[in-house]
Amino acid sequence: MRPPFLTTLVLTVLAWPTAARSQEVFTGVPRIVAVGDVHGDYERFVAILRAAGVVDGKARWAGGRTHLVQTGDVPDRGPHSRKVMELLMALAPQAEKAGGRVHALVGNHEAMNVLGDLRYVHPGEYEAFRSGRSRQMQARAWEVLSDSARR
Repeated sequence: MRPPFLTTLVLTVLAWPTAARSQEVFTGVPRIVAVGDVHGDYERFVAILRAAGVVDGKARWAGGRTHLVQTGDVPDRGPHSRKVMELLMALAPQAEKAGGRVHALVGNHEAMNVLGDLRYVHPGEYEAFRSGRSRQMQARAWEVLSDSARR
């Protein structure tokens, strides 16, 4: 049986793009900040965003019309990928309200996790994604994925 972490990550990766608007071209963007290879290091990620003026001291959007591009590789190697993903998801509506945007791309580590290659998953990741409903969520995810694979 696959770990609950993988199930949650798969659902997050699959659901995230469908929730985003499909706009490919942006004009009049005054500033782009690109950050990649976070690998579960939440504290360093927040420090980089603060240094770039994208977030304030409470990790709230401070970038105005800036576009933040997270170029992938949020998971693996560090224990706080979930916190990074939650921050990116929280920043997206804050940025949009201020005229900016958050673009989170899928990197090779996201793809590796979705495909079941868990070589680089930090042990702390499993615990971060575990909940009292993990087994039920996992069963439901496999049911949904199985149904979509049969179509």
